[in-house]
Amino acid sequence: MATGLRHVRHNAAMLATLVRALAFFLFASAVWSLLPLIARGSEGGGSELYGTLMALIGAGAVTGAFVLPRLQTRLSSDQVAQAGTLGTAMALVLLAISATPPVLMTATFLVGLSWIAVLTAFNVSAQTALPDWVRARGLAVYLMAFFGSMALGSIMWGQVASAASVPVALLAAAAGLILALLATRRFAIGQGEGLDLGPASIWPQAPTLA
Repeated sequence: MATGLRHVRHNAAMLATLVRALAFFLFASAVWSLLPLIARGSEGGGSELYGTLMALIGAGAVTGAFVLPRLQTRLSSDQVAQAGTLGTAMALVLLAISATPPVLMTATFLVGLSWIAVLTAFNVSAQTALPDWVRARGLAVYLMAFFGSMALGSIMWGQVASAASVPVALLAAAAGLILALLATRRFAIGQGEGLDLGPASIWPQAPTLA
């Protein structure tokens, strides 16, 4: 694990992926942590609406899985992640300003669509930034950053919603996504795509005896 952490520390492409992932998941976690409260506070809301909203997130993700291959032929991984971040911010705004089920359903479908786009872009960026010999350990660091920022963000947005309100927390998270995207724009993801990270093989596999 120490070797994996040391490699990630000196791997610029992987560090850029981690920075962008932290900047996204810290704010996007507001959707997952506050969705039960959103469903309960909507018009005629409750467990049935919550289940519907969760199903629409899944439907959006499945739709995104079909759309992504065509999108990736036109856009880079970094551009896909940017588009997904903007889509998530838009969904957060819709969830904040309306309590009507049709708007909430549209917003959660957009969440699923945007989430799968960003998650795929980050996963591909992390995979291609790491050579084979340290890929599992490097991905463990990425997953630690992913789940850690989701947990921290969930606590943070729960506290904001308790101190102010759910709409305020959602709008703050949307603003945070945009500001974080601008602040981290120099950390482009996908830097490892197309690179040959295989061993140089400049030494013979076995010593040659004279």
